[in-house]
Amino acid sequence: MDCIEKKKQLEGILKETLTPLITGDYVHVGNPYYANIGDHLIWAGEVEFLSTLPYKCLGSHNITTWQWPELSENTVIIFEGGGNFGELYPEEHDLRMEIIRRYPRNRIVILPQSVAYKSDERIAEDGGIIDSHPDLHLCLRDEASYRFAVENFPKCKKYKLPDMAFCISDSILAPYREPGGDKTLFLRRTDKEWVEPQFSIPADAEQKDWPTYDNGDSAIKMLRGLLYLGKRMPNPVKGLCFRCADKLAVSKVLDKMVYKGIDFLYPYERIITTRLHVLILGFLLNRQIEYIDNSSGKLSAYADTWLSDMPKVVAYH
Repeated sequence: MDCIEKKKQLEGILKETLTPLITGDYVHVGNPYYANIGDHLIWAGEVEFLSTLPYKCLGSHNITTWQWPELSENTVIIFEGGGNFGELYPEEHDLRMEIIRRYPRNRIVILPQSVAYKSDERIAEDGGIIDSHPDLHLCLRDEASYRFAVENFPKCKKYKLPDMAFCISDSILAPYREPGGDKTLFLRRTDKEWVEPQFSIPADAEQKDWPTYDNGDSAIKMLRGLLYLGKRMPNPVKGLCFRCADKLAVSKVLDKMVYKGIDFLYPYERIITTRLHVLILGFLLNRQIEYIDNSSGKLSAYADTWLSDMPKVVAYH
């Protein structure tokens, strides 16, 4: 099985499980308006999947632009997937828990997440909120996270599913599957999930992290400006700024970030990575992938769950 066949297999698992869960028009919450390309790859896969359904997106928001709308009971609340479930990124997770608490009559679908907690007290607190919701569907993207949810959130419905980036359109990926060079990349993440490897880095490897937002890009500058103004303005100006930011992020910024990630990896034939979505995107682009775990162990957990049969995806030693 090659990367194209594997993508079709994992995309099929996602569509088969998720399609029956989205039962009406929906709001899409927690989308990334920040510099992490990996989260934009997840978002792009989610938008592609949701576009195949016969329902309308009533609103697409990040944690800043969410303004507690009144929703009909038929509206489904869909949360962005990723790696922010638990205590690693509390701002995103706290909003998710509060939405679960405040919207008990709406179906809630949390797209595939990795779980990371530090304290038993927070696990118990979140478990009480999650298991008290009568129609919550929690998707986990690796075996360890799924087992954690089974043990600690026994009442909600749980699903083990691949990362949503596997739903990115193949028409976007196909032109880049032949590498633009024979170089080696060592993707060294520069955030709090970095763990110093206990082995040497190849001398010929280029050491980089994901490229961040291009400060000269007009759409991205406008998005940042709208968020800045919205946080400081009273209603109704606040609401107008946030609505404009939401539309701009979907229509202009999302595609820019996806192609920024593809262009970044294109020159490399061999990729050694400490970021999960460099692993995933590199695999989708048919590169040789060697991974090193981050602080929460999510790279090995994901690779062991979904890509263990792929000879081009191995642990780095």
